[in-house]
Amino acid sequence: MMNNKIIRTGICLFSVFILAFIYIFFSGDSFARQTGKLMVSPGNTILYFNRFGLEVKGWDNDGCTFFFIPSYIDVKDIDQSESVIKICTEGGDEIKEPVMNRVIDVLVKSEADGSLTPWRLGFFQSDDLYTIDISLEGLEYYDIDHYEYTGAVIDVYSPRGRLTYHEADALIKGRGNSSWLPDPEYHKEPYQFKLPDDISLCGMKSTDKWALIYDDPTRIRNKLSYDLSANMGMEYAIESEWADVYINGDYMGCYLLCHEPDIGSGDLNIGSLSAYNRHYMNGAEVIETSDLKGYDYSIGSGRVSDGGYLIEKNAEERYRNKNSGFKSGDDFFTIKSPGYASLDEAGYIRDFVGRVDEKIHNNGTEQLSMIDAYSFARQYLMTELSLDPDGGFTSCYFYKKPGEDILYAGPCWDYDGAYGRWTDPVYKDYNSSTFVIQKHISDTSGGVPLDWDKVLLENTEYSDYVAAVFRECMPEYEKLMTSGIDEYYRKIFVSACMDQIRWEGYIGYEDKIRNSYKQLRFFLYNRLKHMAEVYGCAYSIPEPDIYDDTSHVLTFIYEDGHTEEMTVKDGAQLQQEELPDFDRSRYEGWRSDDQYLSLLSYYDPIFEDRSFVLAHY
Repeated sequence: MMNNKIIRTGICLFSVFILAFIYIFFSGDSFARQTGKLMVSPGNTILYFNRFGLEVKGWDNDGCTFFFIPSYIDVKDIDQSESVIKICTEGGDEIKEPVMNRVIDVLVKSEADGSLTPWRLGFFQSDDLYTIDISLEGLEYYDIDHYEYTGAVIDVYSPRGRLTYHEADALIKGRGNSSWLPDPEYHKEPYQFKLPDDISLCGMKSTDKWALIYDDPTRIRNKLSYDLSANMGMEYAIESEWADVYINGDYMGCYLLCHEPDIGSGDLNIGSLSAYNRHYMNGAEVIETSDLKGYDYSIGSGRVSDGGYLIEKNAEERYRNKNSGFKSGDDFFTIKSPGYASLDEAGYIRDFVGRVDEKIHNNGTEQLSMIDAYSFARQYLMTELSLDPDGGFTSCYFYKKPGEDILYAGPCWDYDGAYGRWTDPVYKDYNSSTFVIQKHISDTSGGVPLDWDKVLLENTEYSDYVAAVFRECMPEYEKLMTSGIDEYYRKIFVSACMDQIRWEGYIGYEDKIRNSYKQLRFFLYNRLKHMAEVYGCAYSIPEPDIYDDTSHVLTFIYEDGHTEEMTVKDGAQLQQEELPDFDRSRYEGWRSDDQYLSLLSYYDPIFEDRSFVLAHY
C-alpha cells in the first residue's frame, strides 16, 4: 500500500511538473528564451528560430549584413553548429554573444579550409513591440497589388513572444493614396489585411479589416494624434499599436497597426448597413449624376435611415475615383460607411449634410443646432494644434447616428504630414493658423477647403466654447510635452532605426531619427505656447531639452557652382538677412538639397549639417 501511495504521489508530482512546464512553455510572457541557428556568408544570410517557425533574412547594404530581429527573440547565445561558415572574433574564436544595435567588425571562418574573411554585422532588435509575420504563397512583398487582395498567412506575436493570433486564410493588399508609391520593391508601402472574422489584435477592439500604415521619420505623429484625440474625449478615436512587420522573412519596417475609419463592431458601433448592401446589390452598376454617385439598387426607403453613416470630406480627384459619394455646394464627400452605398443612401446623407451646411452658414440662433459642438471643437483643435495641411481638404471625417439629426466630427485621421513636417515655411510657422495654410493651398493648387470651422468660429458662443475646451485639455497637452512624447520616442527608437537602415541606409541613421524627433519637439513646444496665448491659458511647460553643444556646417550652393559656408550652433534659427545673399527677383529662397526640398526659414531650426540650393519661383 505504501509503495502504491508513493507511486501515486510521484505520478501526481510528475503531472504537476508536466502541466507547469506546458504552462511556462506556452503561456503569454513566460516561455523559455530562444536561440537561433545562424548560417552566414556575405550576401547569403539567414537566421532560423526553429520553435517559432520563423526565419529572419539578413539584409546586405553598405558592406554590412544586418539582422532585424523581433523583440521577443533572445540572441545572447548564437548556435552555429549547423553552419559551414562561422562568425569569429579577430582571434578566430566563435562569437557567442553579439553586440546589439550597432555594427561590429567580424571574421567569417570557412570550416573547409579555415580561411578568415573580414565582414561586418549589425544585429538590431527593437524592445517591447508586437511582431506581425506575414507569409505569401508564391509571391514576394513587391508583388502585393495596390487594389486587389491576395491570400496570406498572418501570425501575430506579443512583445514577449506569445503567438496571439494565427490565420491561414487572411487577405492582403496595398492601401493609401499618395502614400502608395511606384516600384514597391524599393519603397516602403502601406498595407491593409482582411481577416475572416472580427478579431482583437494587440489588445485593440475587434474588427476584420486592419491597416498597416507607415509614418513620418519620427514614426510618432499619427499615434501621438490618435492617442491625444482619445485623451481629449473624442467619442470615436483610432486605436493603434506599433509593430515590426516581416513578409516572407523580409523585414519590412516599423508600422502602425490600426483600424481604418469605419462603422462596425470594433469602431463606431452605430449600426452598419454594409451587410444589407452586399446582399441587395447583386452586381449593380455605379451611377453618377452631377452631385451624387452610388450603386443602382435599393434596400428599401424605410431602411436607408436605419443605419449610421461615416463620410469623408475629400479632394475632387479622389472623389472621382470612389464609387459612392455626393457633392454639397463646392465640397466633395465620399461615403466610407456603409460600403457599397446605393444612390438612395447617398441621396439621404447628401440631403442631411446639405441641411447641416445651411444651418452653419445661416449664422442664426440655430447655427449649432445640427452639429455636435463637443466633437467639432475637439477635431478643430487637433487640426489647429498640428497645423495639418490636409485639414479641410481630405481625411476630414464626420458621422451621423441613426435616429438623430446631429452631425458628429471624427475620427481624427492621417497626421503624417502635420506638426511642421511639410516643406515650406507656411507649414512650419508655429505662430500661424490652419486657415492661413488653407488659403495658401487654395491659392497655389486650387483646392477648396471645407469652411465649417472658419464660419463657426465667427460665432462668439462657439469660439468661447472652443477656448474653454482648449483650457480644459491643457493637462493632456502638458502630459504630452513633459512625458508622453518622450515615452513614444524611447519605445520606438530602435525600431525606427531598423526601419531607417532597411529603407534609407546605414549612414547617419541614428542622427536622422534623433533630429526628426527634435524638430517635432521644437514645433509642439512653440505651437502650444502660441495657442495658450491665443486662448488665454497659463503655459507652464518647460522648454524641451533637445539642444546640445555641437555646431553644424551649412553649405549654400549657387547655380554657377561656387559655394559659401557658415557654422551655426545646434538649434539655431536664422533670419533671412543672416543667409548668403541672392537675386530675390529670380529666386524664392534657399531650399534644402535633399528629398524634402524645404525652404529654409526662421521656423526651420538647424539640428544637422545641411546643404542648400537656390529655389526658383
